[in-house]
Amino acid sequence: MRHLYTQRLAYAVTAVCLTAAVVFGAIASRTDPGTGDRISQVLELEADPGAGAEVYTDLAEPSCASCHSLAAVDADSDRATDLDELQPDERRVVVSLVTDGVEPHAAQGYRSLLSDQQVADVAALVAGRAG
Repeated sequence: MRHLYTQRLAYAVTAVCLTAAVVFGAIASRTDPGTGDRISQVLELEADPGAGAEVYTDLAEPSCASCHSLAAVDADSDRATDLDELQPDERRVVVSLVTDGVEPHAAQGYRSLLSDQQVADVAALVAGRAG
């Protein structure tokens, strides 16, 4: 009987360790050392909300509009956060795009899909026109 208890305890400990490894691995991958530098660089760019509208609705794949409502570009979706309700500031938009999405929704990030200028343009659009 004691052997069965020891074996079950070993399985439980292994499961907890594997879960922790997955969780901490995911956190580590989302906060790589270059991310902070990229966020700072993007926030320093001169952004164009008009160009951001094109990225938001057409150029990003999948488009931001396919999941996020934003009245300024006639985007109406209930798949993810309504940005008109959230009214995020520019930094929050940049961080979510540069760090591969936002938890807990497991949204797709655009780290490798959008240029720094495109990220800045979308952030200026959302921060300036949401609400």
